Amino acid sequence: FKYDCVNNSIVRLANMNIPRHNHTMISQGSYIYVVGGLNNSTAERYDTRFNIWTKLSPLVSERQNPILFIHNNYLYAFFGKASNGRYLETIERLNISENVKNAQWEIVNYSNPDKVNVKVYGCAVSEVEGSLFFFSGVREDKPVNSIFLYDFEDKMITSNEQVVDWKESFEENVLFKIGEYFGQISDKSYNSISLQLTS
Repeated sequence: FKYDCVNNSIVRLANMNIPRHNHTMISQGSYIYVVGGLNNSTAERYDTRFNIWTKLSPLVSERQNPILFIHNNYLYAFFGKASNGRYLETIERLNISENVKNAQWEIVNYSNPDKVNVKVYGCAVSEVEGSLFFFSGVREDKPVNSIFLYDFEDKMITSNEQVVDWKESFEENVLFKIGEYFGQISDKSYNSISLQLTS
């Protein structure tokens, strides 16, 4: 559905190719990407200009609530939960460049020298200088308050349990912690607010 804020109206749009829940969505430009879900390894892309869904290649693994992020024309799916309840420690990525056809998801091999427990889903994320920070999330069906980061260039996960200098590191973003939830507002002017609350 699409909600028109100006006219206070709701319009039904084209259905997804595959029904799903416990999936994750992320948008870039005129596209909305929908990935995974319960008993689901599929992914698809919605074009807001033409009201069309396009099937993408299937994930390597079924993933409930993967953590999605787009970096350098790659759509990343971090961690999540398998349909059998097992928490995943793997990372996959898909090349979403316009000039690449029939791209396939690939496993990203990474190092984890700090032995960070990445069996988590539902994190809030924010990229700072080539590193993706993971805030909070759910582990073993309980909320956690840990912070760790993934370096895109080095393909390395490290712990960051020290106090982060929010003022310097996140001056372009505002991060809120609301109870057991993290939320990020990406526009400092607050004229266009995108707030994600994550347990």
